[in-house]
Amino acid sequence: MAKYQLGSGLVANKERIIVYAQNTYFDLLTVLQDAGLRVAVSLGDSAVPTSLLGIMQKWSYWQEKLPGVVDYWFAQRGQDGKRAELRGEEIRWLPPLRYRWGIRRARNFRIAF
Repeated sequence: MAKYQLGSGLVANKERIIVYAQNTYFDLLTVLQDAGLRVAVSLGDSAVPTSLLGIMQKWSYWQEKLPGVVDYWFAQRGQDGKRAELRGEEIRWLPPLRYRWGIRRARNFRIAF
């Protein structure tokens, strides 16, 4: 299981959910468009998050699925995976997300797992 960090930022003035793993940034929404990945990690049709907050609202689901997404992407990325890769300098990080669940409060700029 790959370790990763999760955050959100603007890339070309579009908000992106960004994953950082193995010294590589990539756009999660682009990666989740891969039909093979969706089958391999058993993602349903409605499982594509629209924002980082959407991931946090269904955290138990995504906590289970994201390691498989990251592992699959690195194993299968080839040329198609290159379009999901981002350069650090093209990302304008958004402020930390504050989300409250249960008693705990999470500040999420780049959550490491």
